[in-house]
Amino acid sequence: MERTVSRLAEPSAGRCREAIRALANLARAERVRAIGLLAQESLSPLPAGLENVSTDLLHRILARESVPVIRLIGAPGSGPSPASSPQLFLRQAAADLLRTLPDPDVESDGCGSGVSPSMPGAAPEVVTELQRAVLAEIVAVPPFGPGAPVSRPGRRLGNLPPHELQAELTAAGAALLGTSLQGCDEAILARAAARLPRSLADLIIAAARPPSEASPSEQQARMAARARARALVALVARSSGVPDADARVNAPDPSSPERTLERLGARALGERLAREDPELALSVGQRLRAELRQELLRAAETAAGEPLASPSG
Repeated sequence: MERTVSRLAEPSAGRCREAIRALANLARAERVRAIGLLAQESLSPLPAGLENVSTDLLHRILARESVPVIRLIGAPGSGPSPASSPQLFLRQAAADLLRTLPDPDVESDGCGSGVSPSMPGAAPEVVTELQRAVLAEIVAVPPFGPGAPVSRPGRRLGNLPPHELQAELTAAGAALLGTSLQGCDEAILARAAARLPRSLADLIIAAARPPSEASPSEQQARMAARARARALVALVARSSGVPDADARVNAPDPSSPERTLERLGARALGERLAREDPELALSVGQRLRAELRQELLRAAETAAGEPLASPSG
């Protein structure tokens, strides 16, 4: 086992050793159950957590395939667990995509309408392997068991319900914007918070007004954090066509301050994941719509200093 682990780079190797030790320390019945669950997840034709992946990302991946292949892997009853949430999600995504694509099998009746011949079936094991191949780019995010500790930020974010992940993204953006406003006039701070819901405005004001008492090292850390926050806000502003001078007062998208906070939050979380949990940046990014996924993965790549094998888009 150590020979296999030694081939992994850090921090993967260390985490693998920790996981092996944790399994070894379990009682026999619990260890057998845990190994069985791991085997079940690794052999599943669909990646765990597929139903939480952004629909636009799944459409991009499926769109690379031919219409017959999309129809086959998304057909009702396809796969070994046709009623599972991942399978139902895949089926719906495939059906939505097929409605936008020309059907090469449709035979015109000369009156502007057409009939699509029935698609020949395939053995379940063939469909299973096809699903694995097509969806190989999706990062599996197994769910946590009840009461399981969540120590890795990427695992926690990857398992949040979509609405909670969106709320965390927006809150991170509010904190980043507030940090960039440290030392600004009260009038500027009020303008930045005025067009947002009270809960988000409070986050901005709290981040913009840190405790006045601080040690020299804390003051240096605050100055560095403020400088980095301002750089990220200006970066998002420039990509939205807003002059730098207005970046911290008006949102990069002046018509939608909350969308701006989402983009800032994606940048902030991308940097955090690159520092604390780089392996799982993709698993979080794939759950976001395209513009936020791009922001998060770009920030993670910049902070990590190397490209990620990112999902499409």
